[in-house]
Amino acid sequence: MKNRSKKIITSVLFILIMMIFVCITNHVLSDKSSTHKNEDFFEEKNDIDVFFCGSSHAELFFNPLELWKKYGFTSYNFGAPEEPIKSTYWLIKSAIEIHKPKVVVLDMYMFNLNREEREHKLPYSLDSFPLNKVKFDVIKDFSKTSEDVFDKVFPISSYHNNWKKLDKEYFVNTDKFVKGSMSYGYFHAMKVSGFTELPYTDELADISTECDDYLYLNRIIDLCKDNDIELLFVSTPFYCDEYFQKNINSAVKYADENGIPYVNMAEMNSIIDMNIDLYDEGHVNQSGMHKVTDYIGSYLNKHYSLPDHRNDTLYNKWHEDYENYKALKYESIWWQDDVDIALMMLHDSDIISYVYFGEDIQISDLTYTLLQNIGRKNVLVDDKDIVSSNEYPLTEIYTRSDSYLLECDNTAAIINEYLGESADRIIMKYVGEYDSIDENSIYVVVVDKSSNEVKLIQREKDGVYETIFCDVEPKYLFAGDN
Repeated sequence: MKNRSKKIITSVLFILIMMIFVCITNHVLSDKSSTHKNEDFFEEKNDIDVFFCGSSHAELFFNPLELWKKYGFTSYNFGAPEEPIKSTYWLIKSAIEIHKPKVVVLDMYMFNLNREEREHKLPYSLDSFPLNKVKFDVIKDFSKTSEDVFDKVFPISSYHNNWKKLDKEYFVNTDKFVKGSMSYGYFHAMKVSGFTELPYTDELADISTECDDYLYLNRIIDLCKDNDIELLFVSTPFYCDEYFQKNINSAVKYADENGIPYVNMAEMNSIIDMNIDLYDEGHVNQSGMHKVTDYIGSYLNKHYSLPDHRNDTLYNKWHEDYENYKALKYESIWWQDDVDIALMMLHDSDIISYVYFGEDIQISDLTYTLLQNIGRKNVLVDDKDIVSSNEYPLTEIYTRSDSYLLECDNTAAIINEYLGESADRIIMKYVGEYDSIDENSIYVVVVDKSSNEVKLIQREKDGVYETIFCDVEPKYLFAGDN
């Protein structure tokens, strides 16, 4: 009897040890992207006011820290590339077990766009969530067979080749900039691509009401109702052709039928400028993000009773994270080697900027529009919920002594009002080896608006864009390379 008991105990211990080993191995070898993206969510001790959910059309468009700075409510961006609505349902169900939001903002880009190859793949956004009853339900819903269930519970087979990558960098979150964990799930995108507006159609998509999208949208609505959570549907602005427009029109019709408010920014030409605010045909860059985030922030602030936590000491970490995020913004400008991308990033309320073009410089149409955009006012929700793009004109650019001088209301007005001297003198003062202004060059002076500190002076000459003065300490972008 003793021998039998000993064998049972030995067997149980062996199984426990093997399970612990498998769990540890799964964690070590698993893809860390989801963990990096959602680490701030799990570290937050207070409930988060707003969840942004959906595809990359949420991930690259809504910046929680920008919303924090302006309105003081907390939010998290769970957007993930090509995430089906089915996945979003399970993401919301899992996330509200940890933090209960007041509002869920659901990006509708994936409506009628389920990718077949993702139908049985466990959602990337849920990789970082703990293995509990809800996650077991997720796994069962995304599995065809019992073998699928086992592989998703113990995905070591999927990650077994990752041992080849193991080094110090594998265990440390060094890609905070790439996956934006400092920005509460927001993904940073820095590129300028130009597109023209497309004509709009009011036709509907041919989609069956029996499909998964309708099924899981109904579940999302019920889930939010059961938990006293407000639900808002959105379509973000992008290069939206007829196919996508029909999908959006059908999504708007569904929302109307179910009493769900819908903010359709894809048909608001004044929200972004298609010539300069897109990273690619489907996503905005930093300038476009500021405009979309400002608009959705003003909408949320007007239509929902969201608290302002900025004077609450329980939320001091958000202030600290915003200061770190500001440092990241300056570093990302320092990192650029393209003057047009740098100019795009100057559309930012944290920055005072001065741009000087030598008299021998010819400005391209793109560069001229980017210069105008620096001081452009972002569209906000007005009292009638109707905006007109001509109410938000581009900034005028003045010429002085045959050189271009940029002065704008919300960035620099006149820079010596902040710094007590002209930008010409600032350039020469901070860049000792340059004793005069080169009229064959473009100069960009970047100043922190809150501290009046000159952070960067950059110059473009003969096609080379470089930093000639820097008061930015690299922390996130290849810090060891500089």
